[in-house]
Amino acid sequence: MRQSQSYAMRCTSIVHLVHLIFWMLGCGGTAEQLPPQNNTLSFTTPTELITALRQNPARTLQTLHIEPTGFEKDALILDTIEQFPHRSKPLCPILSTDTAIERCLRLTERPHLWKRQPHHFAKSTHPTSLSRTCTLDPHPNTCWTAQAILDSSQDWTLAEDACRQIQSDMWRAECFFTLAESIDVNQSTLQRALQTCSYSDQFQKSCWMHIIVHLAKESTAEINDVSWLDTTHSILDDSVVPDKMKNDLWQHFLAKSVSTAFERGVPQGDHTPTVLTGHWQNQHAIEVLRWCDVPIQNISEWIQLAQHTSTSKCTPLSEPRGMDLESDLWSPQVFPGDCVLISFFGQSHRIYCSDDDDLNWHMALLEASARLRPNNAIFVQESLRSPNVIIQKRAERLSNLNWQEKPDQRQ
Repeated sequence: MRQSQSYAMRCTSIVHLVHLIFWMLGCGGTAEQLPPQNNTLSFTTPTELITALRQNPARTLQTLHIEPTGFEKDALILDTIEQFPHRSKPLCPILSTDTAIERCLRLTERPHLWKRQPHHFAKSTHPTSLSRTCTLDPHPNTCWTAQAILDSSQDWTLAEDACRQIQSDMWRAECFFTLAESIDVNQSTLQRALQTCSYSDQFQKSCWMHIIVHLAKESTAEINDVSWLDTTHSILDDSVVPDKMKNDLWQHFLAKSVSTAFERGVPQGDHTPTVLTGHWQNQHAIEVLRWCDVPIQNISEWIQLAQHTSTSKCTPLSEPRGMDLESDLWSPQVFPGDCVLISFFGQSHRIYCSDDDDLNWHMALLEASARLRPNNAIFVQESLRSPNVIIQKRAERLSNLNWQEKPDQRQ
């Protein structure tokens, strides 16, 4: 097969990259003796290739580059990327087709592939796949994933069937994830996107969350429209998403909608829908803690700052305080029936009680302070002395948190 101009350009770039790596490694620009070019690959298994790439990236990339282009080399690289997606991105430019390169780059940038994912819900069931062939790429998983995206613009049934052609459970699930995220998500397509995610099995939770975040980022103009929010909630409620996850997705959608609006300069409206109130409190609490040049003590004073961020500006810091907003610091806690669990950014949550505004602002500041980096426990210590039992209990759990544990290890 004659090499394309774009392929030749990629090859040239790789050569320059290899020389640069050798120079940085102090090799004086002199490459090690490479094996003679022949029709046999220097690496035979993904484990062997990834080990060589880790031990000597410059030599490995140059060896691969000078070996003949063909299905065998592409197949080895793609199999390596499927087995080691978080370690193999430098291999992508060596692939010989744009279809393979595109899938390679996508797989190496997807954290849900970096570790084994459990099946949280029942495995999806499918109709028998049609008798079809795929010619877009020699590598089957790459070919059928590309075919699914191609079919999606004409016939969604065929697009789903293309993913079903993949034999591996994991890569069939990943194909459905890719197909779901190709949808331009809005109210009219949300149901289809959620349904497609349901076929992604061990990736269902990540896929559903991805769809909800995408919708939130596209809905800034409608954020204060109660009827629009109600319709979105109804679509989610009628969807294939398991009941025990629907509220979590809904709350995450509200939280992301508010944070997106704030980032884009859309202010909190005079008549904020009730379901958004707690999320705006979280946003204002985070903002004042990041920027206000005021000693972090006396949480009641900070509540006043957070409540009036739009009317009374504090003296700002030259640089914002550090925060780890993705930390999941939630641990189960019993609370009264008039209180609910809402999202607090990332994957975490907080308590929200609709009839207790003081408690809600206190909780917003308490949760925000627990995510300051470096850690600052002043608000936690103050909250331990609160006369409010709900606040006191939450502070106890935060004070007992093992900060060395990863979020998914916490009980």
